[in-house]
Amino acid sequence: ADRLIDRNNTNLLAISSKTGEVVRVIPNNRSWGFAFTQPGLYRVWGLEDVEDGTVSADRIEYVDLLDGTSNVANTYKLKAGTVEATNEHAEGSTRYLTVLTKHNINGKATTGKQSLYANAYNWAVLESVKNDKNIDTVSLRFGEIGDRRIQKGDNILWIEGSNNAAKFIVDLSYSNDDVAKGFRQTPTWLKNMWNKVVYEQTRYTSSTSINVIVEDQNGNRVPEAVMFFDEKGLPMDNTISTDGVRSFFIPSSGNTDRYVATIKAAYGFALNTDVEKPVYYRNSGDAVEKYKNSADDYDIDVSNGTIVIKVKSVANDTLDTGVWQIGTDGASSEIAKAKIGAGIGNTINELTVTDTTSDLWAATETVASAKVFIGGKMIQSSNIEMEANHKSFTVKFDKAVTVDGDV
Repeated sequence: ADRLIDRNNTNLLAISSKTGEVVRVIPNNRSWGFAFTQPGLYRVWGLEDVEDGTVSADRIEYVDLLDGTSNVANTYKLKAGTVEATNEHAEGSTRYLTVLTKHNINGKATTGKQSLYANAYNWAVLESVKNDKNIDTVSLRFGEIGDRRIQKGDNILWIEGSNNAAKFIVDLSYSNDDVAKGFRQTPTWLKNMWNKVVYEQTRYTSSTSINVIVEDQNGNRVPEAVMFFDEKGLPMDNTISTDGVRSFFIPSSGNTDRYVATIKAAYGFALNTDVEKPVYYRNSGDAVEKYKNSADDYDIDVSNGTIVIKVKSVANDTLDTGVWQIGTDGASSEIAKAKIGAGIGNTINELTVTDTTSDLWAATETVASAKVFIGGKMIQSSNIEMEANHKSFTVKFDKAVTVDGDV
Protein backbone atom coordinates (compact mmCIF):
# COMPACT_ATOMS: atom_id res chain seq x y z
CA ALA A 1 0.00 0.00 0.00
CA ASP A 2 1.12 3.56 -0.65
CA ARG A 3 0.99 6.42 1.82
CA LEU A 4 -0.68 9.25 -0.07
CA ILE A 5 0.26 12.69 1.17
CA ASP A 6 -1.27 15.31 -1.09
CA ARG A 7 -3.69 16.10 -3.90
CA ASN A 8 -2.69 17.66 -7.21
CA ASN A 9 -5.77 17.70 -9.44
CA THR A 10 -6.14 14.16 -10.84
CA ASN A 11 -2.91 12.76 -9.45
CA LEU A 12 -1.70 12.29 -5.91
CA LEU A 13 1.74 12.91 -4.52
CA ALA A 14 2.75 9.84 -2.51
CA ILE A 15 5.57 8.01 -0.83
CA SER A 16 5.40 4.34 -1.76
CA SER A 17 5.93 1.71 0.90
CA LYS A 18 6.73 -0.70 -1.93
CA THR A 19 9.75 1.19 -3.26
CA GLY A 20 10.32 4.00 -0.74
CA GLU A 21 10.25 6.52 -3.57
CA VAL A 22 8.13 9.62 -4.12
CA VAL A 23 5.62 8.92 -6.90
CA ARG A 24 2.56 10.37 -8.60
CA VAL A 25 -0.50 8.12 -8.41
CA ILE A 26 -3.14 8.36 -11.14
CA PRO A 27 -6.46 6.47 -11.37
CA ASN A 28 -6.90 3.55 -13.74
CA ASN A 29 -10.46 4.86 -13.99
CA ARG A 30 -12.40 7.87 -12.71
CA SER A 31 -14.09 6.03 -9.84
CA TRP A 32 -11.69 7.52 -7.27
CA GLY A 33 -10.02 10.33 -9.20
CA PHE A 34 -12.13 13.07 -7.59
CA ALA A 35 -12.94 11.43 -4.23
CA PHE A 36 -9.73 12.28 -2.37
CA THR A 37 -10.45 14.69 0.48
CA GLN A 38 -7.63 14.55 3.00
CA PRO A 39 -3.94 13.71 3.23
CA GLY A 40 -2.80 10.76 5.32
CA LEU A 41 -2.41 6.99 5.21
CA TYR A 42 -4.03 5.13 2.29
CA ARG A 43 -4.34 1.58 1.02
CA VAL A 44 -3.98 1.07 -2.73
CA TRP A 45 -5.11 -1.76 -5.00
CA GLY A 46 -4.06 -2.67 -8.54
CA LEU A 47 -0.83 -0.67 -8.52
CA GLU A 48 1.00 -0.59 -11.86
CA ASP A 49 4.02 1.33 -13.16
CA VAL A 50 3.14 3.81 -15.92
CA GLU A 51 6.40 5.68 -16.42
CA ASP A 52 9.24 6.98 -14.30
CA GLY A 53 7.78 8.56 -11.19
CA THR A 54 4.14 7.74 -12.03
CA VAL A 55 2.01 4.73 -11.07
CA SER A 56 -1.67 3.92 -11.61
CA ALA A 57 -4.13 2.32 -9.18
CA ASP A 58 -7.57 0.71 -9.44
CA ARG A 59 -8.73 1.78 -6.00
CA ILE A 60 -7.62 3.77 -2.95
CA GLU A 61 -8.98 3.76 0.59
CA TYR A 62 -8.26 6.16 3.47
CA VAL A 63 -7.05 4.51 6.69
CA ASP A 64 -8.29 6.11 9.93
CA LEU A 65 -5.41 5.76 12.40
CA LEU A 66 -7.80 6.08 15.36
CA ASP A 67 -10.75 4.05 14.14
CA GLY A 68 -11.60 2.71 17.61
CA THR A 69 -11.24 -0.98 16.73
CA SER A 70 -7.61 -2.01 16.33
CA ASN A 71 -3.94 -1.11 16.25
CA VAL A 72 -4.16 0.39 12.78
CA ALA A 73 -0.70 1.91 12.38
CA ASN A 74 0.94 -1.31 13.53
CA THR A 75 -1.10 -3.26 10.96
CA TYR A 76 0.51 -1.19 8.20
CA LYS A 77 3.92 -1.17 9.92
CA LEU A 78 3.79 2.61 10.39
CA LYS A 79 6.04 3.60 13.32
CA ALA A 80 6.97 6.81 15.13
CA GLY A 81 9.88 7.85 17.29
CA THR A 82 12.52 10.47 18.09
CA VAL A 83 16.14 10.23 16.93
CA GLU A 84 18.63 9.95 19.80
CA ALA A 85 21.76 9.52 17.70
CA THR A 86 23.01 8.92 14.14
CA ASN A 87 26.21 7.38 12.94
CA GLU A 88 28.50 9.78 11.08
CA HIS A 89 30.72 7.16 9.49
CA ALA A 90 32.05 7.38 5.97
CA GLU A 91 29.79 6.51 3.08
CA GLY A 92 29.67 2.77 2.54
CA SER A 93 29.48 1.83 6.21
CA THR A 94 26.33 0.48 7.83
CA ARG A 95 23.98 3.42 8.26
CA TYR A 96 21.67 3.51 11.22
CA LEU A 97 19.79 5.70 13.69
CA THR A 98 19.25 5.13 17.38
CA VAL A 99 15.56 5.88 17.85
CA LEU A 100 13.62 6.43 21.06
CA THR A 101 10.14 4.93 20.87
CA LYS A 102 7.29 4.68 23.32
CA HIS A 103 5.38 1.42 23.64
CA ASN A 104 2.94 -0.23 26.01
CA ILE A 105 4.74 -2.82 28.12
CA ASN A 106 2.70 -4.61 30.79
CA GLY A 107 0.21 -1.79 30.95
CA LYS A 108 2.75 1.02 31.17
CA ALA A 109 3.94 3.54 28.57
CA THR A 110 7.66 2.82 28.38
CA THR A 111 10.40 4.53 26.36
CA GLY A 112 12.82 2.17 24.68
CA LYS A 113 15.64 2.33 22.13
CA GLN A 114 16.07 0.59 18.83
CA SER A 115 18.60 0.70 16.01
CA LEU A 116 16.86 1.61 12.78
CA TYR A 117 18.74 0.75 9.59
CA ALA A 118 17.97 2.90 6.57
CA ASN A 119 18.35 2.85 2.82
CA ALA A 120 18.52 5.83 0.47
CA TYR A 121 14.88 6.81 0.89
CA ASN A 122 14.75 9.46 3.59
CA TRP A 123 12.43 12.40 3.12
CA ALA A 124 11.18 15.67 4.48
CA VAL A 125 7.73 16.89 3.44
CA LEU A 126 7.25 20.66 3.33
CA GLU A 127 4.21 22.74 2.39
CA SER A 128 3.88 26.41 1.52
CA VAL A 129 2.73 28.47 4.50
CA LYS A 130 0.39 30.38 2.16
CA ASN A 131 -0.95 27.37 0.21
CA ASP A 132 -1.07 23.95 1.86
CA LYS A 133 -1.65 22.29 -1.56
CA ASN A 134 1.85 23.41 -2.59
CA ILE A 135 3.93 20.45 -1.38
CA ASP A 136 7.63 19.68 -1.80
CA THR A 137 9.60 16.59 -0.82
CA VAL A 138 13.27 16.92 0.11
CA SER A 139 15.65 13.96 -0.13
CA LEU A 140 17.74 13.72 3.05
CA ARG A 141 21.17 12.26 3.64
CA PHE A 142 21.74 9.70 6.31
CA GLY A 143 24.92 9.16 8.28
CA GLU A 144 26.98 11.50 6.08
CA ILE A 145 28.67 14.84 6.63
CA GLY A 146 26.87 17.83 5.09
CA ASP A 147 23.48 19.48 4.97
CA ARG A 148 20.02 17.90 4.47
CA ARG A 149 20.60 15.32 7.17
CA ILE A 150 18.41 13.53 9.72
CA GLN A 151 19.67 14.74 13.09
CA LYS A 152 19.48 14.00 16.80
CA GLY A 153 16.19 15.18 18.30
CA ASP A 154 14.19 14.90 15.06
CA ASN A 155 10.74 13.30 15.18
CA ILE A 156 10.42 10.69 12.44
CA LEU A 157 7.83 8.38 10.91
CA TRP A 158 8.89 5.25 9.07
CA ILE A 159 7.51 2.14 7.41
CA GLU A 160 9.07 -0.88 9.03
CA GLY A 161 10.71 -3.51 6.87
CA SER A 162 12.53 -6.67 7.91
CA ASN A 163 15.45 -6.83 10.37
CA ASN A 164 14.88 -3.33 11.79
CA ALA A 165 15.30 -1.76 8.36
CA ALA A 166 13.09 1.15 7.28
CA LYS A 167 11.50 1.09 3.82
CA PHE A 168 11.52 4.86 4.04
CA ILE A 169 11.79 7.57 6.70
CA VAL A 170 9.96 10.90 6.91
CA ASP A 171 11.64 13.55 9.08
CA LEU A 172 9.10 15.94 10.65
CA SER A 173 11.73 18.22 12.21
CA TYR A 174 13.79 19.05 9.14
CA SER A 175 14.48 22.73 8.52
CA ASN A 176 16.05 24.63 5.62
CA ASP A 177 16.30 28.30 4.64
CA ASP A 178 12.66 28.40 3.45
CA VAL A 179 11.50 26.98 6.79
CA ALA A 180 13.70 29.38 8.75
CA LYS A 181 12.30 32.34 6.79
CA GLY A 182 8.70 31.21 7.35
CA PHE A 183 7.97 30.35 3.70
CA ARG A 184 7.53 26.60 4.19
CA GLN A 185 6.68 24.26 7.07
CA THR A 186 6.08 20.63 7.96
CA PRO A 187 2.31 20.07 7.48
CA THR A 188 0.30 20.03 10.68
CA TRP A 189 -1.54 16.90 9.53
CA LEU A 190 1.80 15.08 9.33
CA LYS A 191 2.69 16.14 12.87
CA ASN A 192 -0.74 14.99 13.96
CA MET A 193 -0.13 11.63 12.29
CA TRP A 194 3.07 11.26 14.36
CA ASN A 195 1.05 12.00 17.53
CA LYS A 196 -1.58 9.43 16.57
CA VAL A 197 1.00 6.71 15.99
CA VAL A 198 2.68 7.44 19.34
CA TYR A 199 -0.76 7.38 20.97
CA GLU A 200 -1.46 3.96 19.47
CA GLN A 201 1.95 2.59 20.43
CA THR A 202 1.43 3.55 24.08
CA ARG A 203 -2.23 3.11 24.94
CA TYR A 204 -4.54 2.44 22.03
CA THR A 205 -7.42 -0.02 22.12
CA SER A 206 -6.89 -3.72 21.55
CA SER A 207 -9.33 -6.05 19.83
CA THR A 208 -10.59 -7.27 23.23
CA SER A 209 -13.93 -5.79 24.20
CA ILE A 210 -16.71 -5.93 26.76
CA ASN A 211 -20.02 -6.82 25.11
CA VAL A 212 -23.08 -5.26 26.73
CA ILE A 213 -26.86 -5.55 26.32
CA VAL A 214 -28.84 -2.68 27.87
CA GLU A 215 -32.58 -3.15 28.54
CA ASP A 216 -35.13 -0.66 29.88
CA GLN A 217 -37.98 -1.41 32.30
CA ASN A 218 -40.13 -2.62 29.39
CA GLY A 219 -37.55 -5.09 28.11
CA ASN A 220 -36.57 -2.95 25.12
CA ARG A 221 -32.93 -2.78 24.09
CA VAL A 222 -31.55 0.73 24.56
CA PRO A 223 -27.81 0.36 23.80
CA GLU A 224 -27.09 4.08 24.12
CA ALA A 225 -28.54 4.34 27.64
CA VAL A 226 -25.17 3.71 29.34
CA MET A 227 -21.59 4.85 28.93
CA PHE A 228 -18.43 3.06 30.05
CA PHE A 229 -15.36 4.93 31.31
CA ASP A 230 -11.94 3.31 31.47
CA GLU A 231 -9.61 3.11 34.47
CA LYS A 232 -8.32 6.63 33.74
CA GLY A 233 -11.83 8.08 33.57
CA LEU A 234 -11.89 8.43 29.79
CA PRO A 235 -14.91 7.43 27.67
CA MET A 236 -14.33 4.00 26.15
CA ASP A 237 -14.52 3.69 22.36
CA ASN A 238 -17.37 1.47 21.29
CA THR A 239 -19.54 0.16 18.49
CA ILE A 240 -23.18 -0.94 18.36
CA SER A 241 -24.22 -3.99 16.32
CA THR A 242 -27.43 -4.26 14.33
CA ASP A 243 -29.01 -6.36 17.11
CA GLY A 244 -28.30 -3.69 19.73
CA VAL A 245 -25.23 -5.23 21.39
CA ARG A 246 -22.71 -2.59 22.52
CA SER A 247 -18.99 -3.42 22.40
CA PHE A 248 -16.67 -1.30 24.56
CA PHE A 249 -13.00 -1.69 23.60
CA ILE A 250 -10.55 -2.30 26.42
CA PRO A 251 -7.46 -0.05 26.14
CA SER A 252 -4.24 -1.90 25.40
CA SER A 253 -2.95 -0.74 28.78
CA GLY A 254 -5.79 -2.60 30.47
CA ASN A 255 -6.01 -6.15 31.78
CA THR A 256 -8.04 -8.10 29.22
CA ASP A 257 -9.02 -10.85 31.70
CA ARG A 258 -10.46 -8.62 34.40
CA TYR A 259 -11.15 -4.96 33.90
CA VAL A 260 -12.46 -2.23 36.19
CA ALA A 261 -14.85 0.06 34.33
CA THR A 262 -17.09 2.87 35.49
CA ILE A 263 -20.67 2.43 34.29
CA LYS A 264 -22.97 5.44 34.22
CA ALA A 265 -26.49 5.82 32.90
CA ALA A 266 -26.91 8.33 30.08
CA TYR A 267 -29.25 11.30 29.92
CA GLY A 268 -32.87 10.25 30.59
CA PHE A 269 -31.94 6.95 32.28
CA ALA A 270 -30.78 5.51 35.60
CA LEU A 271 -29.67 2.04 36.65
CA ASN A 272 -32.77 0.10 37.57
CA THR A 273 -32.30 -0.51 41.30
CA ASP A 274 -35.81 -1.99 41.48
CA VAL A 275 -34.41 -5.28 40.18
CA GLU A 276 -32.18 -7.58 42.22
CA LYS A 277 -29.20 -7.47 39.86
CA PRO A 278 -29.07 -4.42 37.58
CA VAL A 279 -25.65 -5.48 36.17
CA TYR A 280 -25.07 -9.21 35.59
CA TYR A 281 -23.43 -11.75 33.30
CA ARG A 282 -25.88 -13.00 30.69
CA ASN A 283 -24.59 -16.59 30.55
CA SER A 284 -24.47 -17.31 34.30
CA GLY A 285 -26.89 -14.78 35.74
CA ASP A 286 -24.29 -13.84 38.37
CA ALA A 287 -24.08 -10.19 39.37
CA VAL A 288 -21.04 -8.20 38.26
CA GLU A 289 -19.26 -7.29 41.48
CA LYS A 290 -18.63 -3.72 42.54
CA TYR A 291 -15.01 -2.65 42.80
CA LYS A 292 -14.09 -1.80 46.40
CA ASN A 293 -17.75 -0.97 47.12
CA SER A 294 -17.62 1.96 44.71
CA ALA A 295 -21.00 3.26 43.55
CA ASP A 296 -20.23 3.17 39.80
CA ASP A 297 -17.08 1.03 39.40
CA TYR A 298 -17.44 -2.63 38.43
CA ASP A 299 -14.83 -5.40 38.48
CA ILE A 300 -15.65 -7.15 35.19
CA ASP A 301 -14.49 -10.69 34.46
CA VAL A 302 -14.21 -10.42 30.67
CA SER A 303 -14.11 -14.21 30.24
CA ASN A 304 -17.67 -14.51 31.60
CA GLY A 305 -19.06 -13.12 28.35
CA THR A 306 -21.79 -10.58 27.62
CA ILE A 307 -23.06 -8.29 30.39
CA VAL A 308 -26.72 -7.30 30.77
CA ILE A 309 -27.51 -3.90 32.29
CA LYS A 310 -31.02 -2.98 33.43
CA VAL A 311 -31.99 0.70 33.26
CA LYS A 312 -35.18 2.69 33.67
CA SER A 313 -36.37 5.96 32.20
CA VAL A 314 -36.24 8.99 34.47
CA ALA A 315 -37.77 12.42 34.00
CA ASN A 316 -35.92 15.76 34.13
CA ASP A 317 -32.51 14.15 34.34
CA THR A 318 -29.46 16.43 34.14
CA LEU A 319 -27.43 16.49 30.95
CA ASP A 320 -23.81 15.58 31.75
CA THR A 321 -20.93 17.13 29.83
CA GLY A 322 -17.24 16.52 30.26
CA VAL A 323 -13.91 17.11 28.53
CA TRP A 324 -10.88 14.84 28.88
CA GLN A 325 -7.42 15.58 27.60
CA ILE A 326 -4.74 13.11 26.54
CA GLY A 327 -1.15 14.21 26.03
CA THR A 328 1.27 12.66 23.55
CA ASP A 329 2.85 10.91 26.52
CA GLY A 330 -0.43 9.07 27.18
CA ALA A 331 -1.20 10.97 30.40
CA SER A 332 -4.86 11.94 30.75
CA SER A 333 -7.14 13.92 33.02
CA GLU A 334 -10.49 15.67 33.01
CA ILE A 335 -10.63 19.42 32.40
CA ALA A 336 -13.07 20.10 35.20
CA LYS A 337 -13.80 23.73 34.30
CA ALA A 338 -14.12 23.28 30.54
CA LYS A 339 -17.57 24.03 29.17
CA ILE A 340 -19.27 22.48 26.15
CA GLY A 341 -21.67 24.59 24.12
CA ALA A 342 -24.54 22.13 23.71
CA GLY A 343 -28.10 21.79 24.98
CA ILE A 344 -30.46 18.82 24.90
CA GLY A 345 -32.63 18.75 21.80
CA ASN A 346 -30.44 21.22 19.88
CA THR A 347 -29.42 20.36 16.33
CA ILE A 348 -25.84 21.50 15.86
CA ASN A 349 -23.23 21.57 13.10
CA GLU A 350 -20.28 22.19 15.40
CA LEU A 351 -19.33 21.97 19.04
CA THR A 352 -17.25 24.56 20.89
CA VAL A 353 -15.26 23.83 24.05
CA THR A 354 -14.06 26.72 26.21
CA ASP A 355 -12.10 27.13 29.42
CA THR A 356 -11.96 30.78 30.44
CA THR A 357 -10.18 30.14 33.75
CA SER A 358 -6.93 28.72 32.38
CA ASP A 359 -5.22 27.55 29.22
CA LEU A 360 -6.38 24.24 27.81
CA TRP A 361 -3.60 21.72 28.27
CA ALA A 362 -3.77 20.66 24.62
CA ALA A 363 -3.20 24.27 23.58
CA THR A 364 0.57 23.86 23.91
CA GLU A 365 0.18 22.59 20.34
CA THR A 366 -1.86 24.38 17.67
CA VAL A 367 -3.35 21.16 16.30
CA ALA A 368 -4.79 18.19 18.14
CA SER A 369 -7.37 15.50 17.48
CA ALA A 370 -10.77 15.26 19.14
CA LYS A 371 -13.33 12.54 19.67
CA VAL A 372 -16.91 13.60 20.36
CA PHE A 373 -19.45 11.31 22.03
CA ILE A 374 -23.11 12.34 22.19
CA GLY A 375 -25.58 10.03 23.87
CA GLY A 376 -22.87 7.39 24.10
CA LYS A 377 -22.26 7.37 20.33
CA MET A 378 -18.94 8.49 18.90
CA ILE A 379 -20.13 11.24 16.53
CA GLN A 380 -16.82 12.39 15.12
CA SER A 381 -13.09 11.83 15.31
CA SER A 382 -11.23 14.64 13.61
CA ASN A 383 -8.41 17.14 13.81
CA ILE A 384 -9.02 20.44 15.59
CA GLU A 385 -7.20 23.76 15.66
CA MET A 386 -6.83 25.58 18.96
CA GLU A 387 -7.82 29.23 19.08
CA ALA A 388 -4.96 31.72 19.44
CA ASN A 389 -6.00 32.59 23.00
CA HIS A 390 -5.45 28.92 24.05
CA LYS A 391 -8.87 28.86 25.72
CA SER A 392 -11.18 27.27 23.16
CA PHE A 393 -11.50 25.01 20.15
CA THR A 394 -14.31 24.01 17.82
CA VAL A 395 -15.13 20.62 16.32
CA LYS A 396 -17.00 20.92 13.03
CA PHE A 397 -19.26 17.98 12.15
CA ASP A 398 -19.57 16.39 8.73
CA LYS A 399 -23.35 16.64 9.10
CA ALA A 400 -25.85 18.11 11.54
CA VAL A 401 -26.27 16.23 14.84
CA THR A 402 -29.10 16.36 17.37
CA VAL A 403 -28.01 16.44 21.00
CA ASP A 404 -29.98 13.53 22.43
CA GLY A 405 -27.78 12.66 25.39
CA ASP A 406 -24.66 13.34 27.41
CA VAL A 407 -21.77 15.04 25.62
